[in-house]
Amino acid sequence: MIFTVPMKPINVDGELQFSYSINTKKGQIIKREDWLEQPNLNNVEYYPSNNKIAKSLNNYIMLKGKIKITYTWEEADNITEADVTEFKNLCAEFNPEDSYANWENGENSLFCTLKYPACINEWTERSLAWELKSKTASLEILEDGTEILCVLQDAFGWEFKNVDLKPQESIETNKNTNLCYLFFGDKC
Repeated sequence: MIFTVPMKPINVDGELQFSYSINTKKGQIIKREDWLEQPNLNNVEYYPSNNKIAKSLNNYIMLKGKIKITYTWEEADNITEADVTEFKNLCAEFNPEDSYANWENGENSLFCTLKYPACINEWTERSLAWELKSKTASLEILEDGTEILCVLQDAFGWEFKNVDLKPQESIETNKNTNLCYLFFGDKC
């Protein structure tokens, strides 16, 4: 695992740890170098129609700035062009900001760049909730001051959603479980 993005951790009642990026610089990276490096791997859930697409076990939420997401794989991973197409279609269907992303295929790789558009106007499952079951995956900072929220779970099974609110906007928020936390990425 390579982790050069500086984070400020905040532990909440031993249930969750929120880590918020601070003073990010272009070129900093978060990268898993092997599929097996992920937390809670025994809880991985595959997309019903494709076992090369998995529910992401990482909980990164972009709050502002510009990033590059990269997936790379080896021939033995057996990821096909059809798998990549299905993954990109899934992103387009479930990620409102995907229409702002620039996706590019490489040799045994896929990457996308995104300047955060703050376009999510209702509670939505967090962005990139699904990922390719690739050997490596990385998130690279492309703009100084990019803000990322990382949430670590003590017990697996939390649900993460996000919404973008402009100043003076409000949204109704229902408490779905006994424990529910709201994190604000800016002044409220």
